[in-house]
Amino acid sequence: MSETRNLVRIFIASPSDVQKERGIADTVVNELNTTIGDTYNIRLETRKWENNTYPAIGKYPQDVINEQIGDYDIFVGIMKHKFGSPTLHADSGTEEEFNRAYDNYKNDGTCKNLMLFFNKESLPQDTDFEQFKKVLNFKQKLLSKGILYKEYENDDKFEKEFRITLCACIKNIYGRSANIIRNDSGFVSTYLSDEFSQYLNSSGNLFTHSSGLDISLEDIYVPLNLKILDNETKTEKRTNIEDLTSALDIDGILYNIVGGESSGKTALCKYLFKRYFNQDLFPVLLSGSDINSNIRLDNIIRVVNDKIVKQYSSISIYATLEKSNNNRFFFLCDDFQKSAKGNDKYWKLLVSNIESLFSNIIIVGDVSLPNDELSAYPPFENFDKFHILEFGADLRNKLVEKWYAIGIDTSIESRNVMRKKIDYATRYIKTILGKNFIPAVPIYILGILQSLESVKQSSENYSLHGFYYEHLINDALFHAVDNQKNIGFYRKFLTKLCYGFFYENRKSVSIDEFDEFHTKYCEEHDVYNIGKTEVKSTLKKSKLLLFDSEITVGHKYVYYFFVAKYIADNLDKEDIQEIVKKLCKRIFKNEFANIIMFITHLSKSPMIINELINNANDIFREYEPNKLEDEIEDINKLIQDIPQKVITDIDVDKERDDQLKLEAELEEKQKEFDEDNTNYTYFSLDDDVAGIDLLAKMNLALKSIDLLGQLGIKYWGELESGDKFEIVSAAYKLGLRTLSFNLGFLLENKDEIIEHIKKIIIDKYIKDKSEEWDPALNKDKVAISTSNFIISWSYLLSIAIIRRISFSVGDENLKPTFDKILDANPYNSYKLINASIELNYPNIPYDILKQYSTEMKDNRMCHMILRDLVIYHMYRFDVDYTTRAKINSLNLGLTMDKQRYIQGSSQIKR
Repeated sequence: MSETRNLVRIFIASPSDVQKERGIADTVVNELNTTIGDTYNIRLETRKWENNTYPAIGKYPQDVINEQIGDYDIFVGIMKHKFGSPTLHADSGTEEEFNRAYDNYKNDGTCKNLMLFFNKESLPQDTDFEQFKKVLNFKQKLLSKGILYKEYENDDKFEKEFRITLCACIKNIYGRSANIIRNDSGFVSTYLSDEFSQYLNSSGNLFTHSSGLDISLEDIYVPLNLKILDNETKTEKRTNIEDLTSALDIDGILYNIVGGESSGKTALCKYLFKRYFNQDLFPVLLSGSDINSNIRLDNIIRVVNDKIVKQYSSISIYATLEKSNNNRFFFLCDDFQKSAKGNDKYWKLLVSNIESLFSNIIIVGDVSLPNDELSAYPPFENFDKFHILEFGADLRNKLVEKWYAIGIDTSIESRNVMRKKIDYATRYIKTILGKNFIPAVPIYILGILQSLESVKQSSENYSLHGFYYEHLINDALFHAVDNQKNIGFYRKFLTKLCYGFFYENRKSVSIDEFDEFHTKYCEEHDVYNIGKTEVKSTLKKSKLLLFDSEITVGHKYVYYFFVAKYIADNLDKEDIQEIVKKLCKRIFKNEFANIIMFITHLSKSPMIINELINNANDIFREYEPNKLEDEIEDINKLIQDIPQKVITDIDVDKERDDQLKLEAELEEKQKEFDEDNTNYTYFSLDDDVAGIDLLAKMNLALKSIDLLGQLGIKYWGELESGDKFEIVSAAYKLGLRTLSFNLGFLLENKDEIIEHIKKIIIDKYIKDKSEEWDPALNKDKVAISTSNFIISWSYLLSIAIIRRISFSVGDENLKPTFDKILDANPYNSYKLINASIELNYPNIPYDILKQYSTEMKDNRMCHMILRDLVIYHMYRFDVDYTTRAKINSLNLGLTMDKQRYIQGSSQIKR
């Protein structure tokens, strides 16, 4: 006898510009009929005006559609750039259909749910902006009714979002957000237990927010980036956990994910549980410690079923020894390294047993889990393997945005105001994270955000940066030291130990050497009540030191902090002052630059500030700061004309995302460079700096600019105006001397460079045989190509250094100082630096741009730089139509072809 299924009617409403999405919706619905249709004993059916209506007479056309479509269970609205034609009762047929569905939902429940999707691609040039404005207004109308909507970037994203949202919606229809199991006795609603739901939503109560609201994991969770580990091809491919888990393979999935300490492994497991629960599966979350030495099949099933009982409030199916009966379950294991009591020789058999019971398995653990190449008995041979990556610029930005969205309506908050706040926080975070001082993982990033809002400095001599590092160290000691009165001993002990590492140019000591150091320290300080065993046990527990065959410092920030602490505490001593001078001259080496930076966090001693300024003034001292005036006359002669640039519609959020992804990639490349042993790793304090190469000298200049900028920004409210002027002015001048050196080298060797470029071009023509080569006929092509190379290289050098200076020193609190520097140096280069600083913030400095565009109209290089600084701003902030029109009127070679309406940004709501 045929089985009767319940019909679930899905009405697809949309204007005419989303035909592809309407087709995708049909495909997804048909697919779900073969999956959750069997589970829930339902049949999904789409209803659309083109398929479910016929010609007839009514009060008006939309009335005919409404009547023939009839009732339905789910309303799906999809919009892109069009809104549609007006009807008697609404601004479009789609809006009338929505209103009808919303009324049914509110009144009699005929329509059980409403789902709306909006495309957020950049607007095409032929967009009807009146139509698109109605789309934006409609989105605001939804928010005012308390209706959240989804946004998608392309067809693939729509398919993913629609599938996940529809699955969750089906659950809502039949079980009010519960999972549904159909057995012989009928439907049984299955809910998560209250206790386990609280666990999944808990962020661990580690953070407090200025809003006073409790923070759930969902408020702050950002899906992690993963590195795909492929031992065969040695590829460096990456993925995001959201993309990785967006769909299930018909044969199941086997993933092994490893991560370092505090990398977010447990939060990841919670995220995975909720994600697969919403995909109509029954995830079961275990810890490795739940599976002790008994790794037999029957014990694994017993442990799983115990977890099922605890994690679900009512359930009528359980895991069995038959794998075919366990298809609905998803095996998740956190801290796998703790399984079998940590005995790795049992892991291969354990994993094999789990594979024989379940098709869908994700095993998460720390980096001690064996890699196939290193293990005689690799447990994860059949698994796809991944490594959790630290947060790059893109994920840090998303986490900051989520943090600032807690407790506010982001649809009302100005996007530019939010962006400014986020930019400030991400810049602050980047400075504190430094060059791998602390891992770029959520727990540290959230701690920094919390310190920005609520932590007060413990000492007037410390910057907030210095306080944050000290807070981490004190917190580690607080949890490790039994008698809190002894914390002072451990701080001083570590200070001298780390300085010893630095002074002796070593990274570790043996256990015997550590014991000798302890004995000597205790004798010098008359300490006899804290023995070697207690000290080693406490410091091992604190993780400030790592104990293996050798003893090393746990994190770089611990080493830098205590070395800097020793130096800052002893700055009155001549030998320490000499060390500071040597460090300042050698900050092209990362270790020395980081120690100096930490010293500036812990002390604003005039001695350090003066030394940094003096050294900055000494770099490229044979060159004058480049004014970008007469010095670039030869380059300006090469520039025949400045082509117009047309600014079309810009999706600022998308452009920012793209920039952040690129920045994240560059950070990874920089890490590889910094870890390269050829990068002056072995350069000591006593090595002669006179022989350093050009790359090191450039690095010295740029790091000096950064350090000076940090000093000015950190102590802007404490330094005297003259001191601030000297610090910031030294950064400006060093950057512009560096530019003079580079442009001078280019111009001095212009003829040789041109000849070299000519040879490359001619060789290429001959090699490619792209056309008959006649030197007389093609000389113009060569001349243009070589000129363009000189122009492009000069331009890139100039704008790169101008932006580097502006980002290093740029802070609104220093504006009076910037104005004084420009008054003293009224040259093009200084004007462009100040303009770049102004353009790092939301408001366009129109009057300044108008003045500079007039003054620089005959200086083509400066004109190009000013124009592109404005373009860069417009890719980072929303610019209203009035301001765009003003920019259009400037003599910058910019044209705004149409008015731009800003697309609604993704709503992040608590």
